[in-house]
Amino acid sequence: MNKQNSDDIEQLEQRIKNLEKKLTRKNIKKPDELKNLALDFIAMLLIAAFLGYFIDKSFDTAPIFLLISILFGFISGVWQIIQKIK
Repeated sequence: MNKQNSDDIEQLEQRIKNLEKKLTRKNIKKPDELKNLALDFIAMLLIAAFLGYFIDKSFDTAPIFLLISILFGFISGVWQIIQKIK
C-alpha cells in the first residue's frame, strides 16, 4: 500500500507540473496583450478628447463636445476591450 501511495503522489506531482507548464505558456502573451489593450484605450480617449476640444474651439462652445467625445471615447475603448477579450 505504501508503494501505491508513493506512485499516486508522484502522478499527482507530475500532473501539477504539467498544469504549471501549461499555465505559464498561456501567460507569456498576457503582458503584451494587456499593454496593447491599455494603449488602445488611452489612445481612444486622447483622440476623442482632442477631437472634442477642436470642435468646441471651432464652434466656440463650452466643453460640451469635449465631454460628449470623451464619453464616446470611453465607450468605444471599453467596447474595443470587450471585443478583444472575446
